[in-house]
Amino acid sequence: MQLVRDVEPYELMKLRLLNASHQALCYLGYLSGYRLVHEVCQDPLFASFLLAYMDREATPTLAAVPGVDLVRYKHQLRRGLPGRARRPAGARRARHAAGADGPAGVHFGYCTGSLASAFPMSTAW
Repeated sequence: MQLVRDVEPYELMKLRLLNASHQALCYLGYLSGYRLVHEVCQDPLFASFLLAYMDREATPTLAAVPGVDLVRYKHQLRRGLPGRARRPAGARRARHAAGADGPAGVHFGYCTGSLASAFPMSTAW
């Protein structure tokens, strides 16, 4: 555990790299016929998408996170998502897509960061 004065950089890192990646894999994987997240992660197309999103879209919107190596963190996420996600790929999320944790939440959070940091949104999404 680490106590810090300002949690915002850590929160944004988690939301934009971990949560948004997981949600995107769930939604898009479910629409592509996958039912388990680890199966989505094994698809080269989705793996490529995940890397592009993290590197080109999310990372440029993040400020420096004290004590965190973002390259290492993204590598841990890329390795960890398939193993920790052996549950239904988006079944719950697909049913609640109109709710608070639906796609708008992911896109709004990402867009806000992208616009605020003056980085144009590319085609990863």
